[in-house]
Amino acid sequence: GSPFLGVLINPSWVVDVDDADARLECLRSVPLKKLCPTGFVFIWTDKRDVQRVCDLMYSQNYCYVENLTWVHMLANNKMARDAYVYTRKSHSTLYIFRKQNEGRDIELRHQRNPDVVLDCVRSAKTGHGKIPSKAYKAIETLLPCHEGRLLELWSTPEEPRNGWTHVVEAL
Repeated sequence: GSPFLGVLINPSWVVDVDDADARLECLRSVPLKKLCPTGFVFIWTDKRDVQRVCDLMYSQNYCYVENLTWVHMLANNKMARDAYVYTRKSHSTLYIFRKQNEGRDIELRHQRNPDVVLDCVRSAKTGHGKIPSKAYKAIETLLPCHEGRLLELWSTPEEPRNGWTHVVEAL
């Protein structure tokens, strides 16, 4: 069918690998030029890989647009503080890229959603992290004519979102 307007990439960055190339191999294998030749790519990026992800996207002619930060909260309404190599980890960032000089005819709406979301950390039965529903809402607001043209890669099998195509990694 027609290409997607947006591709949400939610890889499991919980890879105990010090080699950045190994961590990013899943992202390199995604055929973005076929899936989303003129639209937007949304990537949940671990802070240790921000530069590498940006470099990879720039090499495929996508430019940075914006980002959304998800502050990880605990059930007691305190910020989560996961152990990390240099500092503690308490958030995830959704980087938004757009195909450079393409897709000028895509209808966009002003982002009426916050740039920061506070939400509890939840995981699927597979152990893969579930992203907040407000992240989906932000994407759907940005792309109002999205119905059936949004793709989520490395989706969780539970609670599929209407109007999206979900690809779940088989374990």
